[in-house]
Amino acid sequence: MNQLQASGTKAQLALQRFDVQSSPEPKRLGAWTEILYDKFYPLDLVNPTVEFSFGKLNILDIPGIRFGTIESSPMNVYRRREHLHHPGGDYYYIPMPIREMLSLKQFGRRADVKPGDFAIVATADSYQYEQPTSNLLATLRIDGPLMRERVPLVD
Repeated sequence: MNQLQASGTKAQLALQRFDVQSSPEPKRLGAWTEILYDKFYPLDLVNPTVEFSFGKLNILDIPGIRFGTIESSPMNVYRRREHLHHPGGDYYYIPMPIREMLSLKQFGRRADVKPGDFAIVATADSYQYEQPTSNLLATLRIDGPLMRERVPLVD
């Protein structure tokens, strides 16, 4: 874990890094699913291609907000109704693709999110995320109550 010192303060932020490279190739998708489930919220993950070869996650937490980067093989993420009953899933997830487009489906709507753009996903409800190619994303995960307090009508 890397330690970052905030300029002029005693606050320290711990950068956490996760990588499935050390897992045997047939088990990488399962390892990647477990990392995302543990570090974001309950979800299911499917590989839309023949093999899942890499997944890297970097996260940095401040109270109520998780900054991150995700670099991975193609993947489809499903946040299903059964996941909504687990505690700790009320967030707003903001993916910002860097290299390739991704698609999101929620509330009966579909959005294609291009590099340099972003979307807001309410994780208290089910959604589908489609990443048909390997990609690099910048991400934010903001606690639901914190976001609703600061952004009225976010839903």
